[in-house]
Amino acid sequence: MIFDGPDELTRAVGIRLGPTQWRVIDQESVVQFGRLTDDMQWIHTDPERAARSLFGGTIVHGFFTLALCSSILDELQTTIGFSHGLNYGLNRVRFPAPLRTGTAVTGSAELLTVDGRDAGIQAVWRIALYGQGNERPVCVADMVSQYVL
Repeated sequence: MIFDGPDELTRAVGIRLGPTQWRVIDQESVVQFGRLTDDMQWIHTDPERAARSLFGGTIVHGFFTLALCSSILDELQTTIGFSHGLNYGLNRVRFPAPLRTGTAVTGSAELLTVDGRDAGIQAVWRIALYGQGNERPVCVADMVSQYVL
């Protein structure tokens, strides 16, 4: 969906978008994320040891799923009529369920609020990611975007 400027974005409060295309998070990507963030905990990076855990295998880092929120939002919407947009931060993040490595994940977005700001607006998007075959989301984040006129 394309939102053209502040008025159109403001009128869209409450809209739900999605789901996105499915994407698989493979073990190599999880290990690379662990190396980049210096989080090599075995539950993410050691398939043999993790197979004996209550998860039955490795799980994707929570912060890896959180990092997908920007691409989820980009896939679902485009905002024009501003000079640029910025990731302003997060209001709330939860990881209600684990995401097993190798599982496909999809996402959706809901526009919660839009508020005027100096030279632009601030929007809060609730991003939810779901692992295939899992009823509970693997990540829910209220992401704050700053759109500058």
